[in-house]
Amino acid sequence: AAAGAAGAPTVVGQYQRPQELTRSQQQLPSFSTQQQQFPSQQQQQFPSQQQQQHPQQAIIYTFWAPVTPLPNGDKGTGMTDEADDHMLALWKQAWEAIGWQPRVLTLQDAQRHPRFDEFYEKLQTVPLWGNRRQGVNREYNQWCYIRWLAMAAVGGGWMSDYDVLPIRRIHHHLGAFTAHEARVPSLVSGSQEEWARMAWAVLENGVAHNQPEVNLWSDMDALANLQDQQSQPQYHYIVNQTVTEAGPLLTGKPWTKNKECDMLKRHDAIHFSHNSIQMGVLREGEKFRDRPRVAARIMKLYYAKCANI
Repeated sequence: AAAGAAGAPTVVGQYQRPQELTRSQQQLPSFSTQQQQFPSQQQQQFPSQQQQQHPQQAIIYTFWAPVTPLPNGDKGTGMTDEADDHMLALWKQAWEAIGWQPRVLTLQDAQRHPRFDEFYEKLQTVPLWGNRRQGVNREYNQWCYIRWLAMAAVGGGWMSDYDVLPIRRIHHHLGAFTAHEARVPSLVSGSQEEWARMAWAVLENGVAHNQPEVNLWSDMDALANLQDQQSQPQYHYIVNQTVTEAGPLLTGKPWTKNKECDMLKRHDAIHFSHNSIQMGVLREGEKFRDRPRVAARIMKLYYAKCANI
């Protein structure tokens, strides 16, 4: 899930209810050619793979919602508003390059679901506070659950984190719920019925872990825990490994055909997660907020070194 910044949410009871996004916040930003630390959109152009489009263009969704910063400006995500904007723009461009139509979901989409209020009320009992119960990431973790209901509300389909970038055409099919990065919900797909089933399964799993010793039970924790209960049909989903973390690609050394390129042959997309940036070797001075620049550099390397192998 992606997260930005906004004003203070409306208070409902003792909880903070998500506020509506303004029209300007819902618009998908584009690269700014005036920012020197990020390459321009023209420089970022990915080779088009749209020659054989599906009769009905495939749609890829991501979810965007604001995260209210603390007084010190910390959003708990490691990203600035500008970096979020650039990551979203890069995500949009990469999926368009393989012939898919990117769409950004918001809180308003989730609120169209007839059971939104019930879902949101239960969500307040899921431990979402994070380390030391400081609450820095609570809002972000809340959005990660709400995106599941947003997908059910729009009819299901494919959803990715905004830092998952495809490197080749992906066969668009719907049916049984599928996680494409093992137990990580970075790229997931399924029919409307499957999204509805899994949205509630993930939420109920979070509610079940509302225990004093648990400070955080994320939607990723819930999905992984459901995988351990696959003998129960209501929790079953398919696990693939067609998405790879970017960490092993960030070696700080030149790429080789026998290592990086061979590894990417087995995958359809790269996940530039917080964890992968922490694992990888970055250039001097690069930080978490530089994920868009790091991702753009890796995508360029892929197309230059590996795409035609």
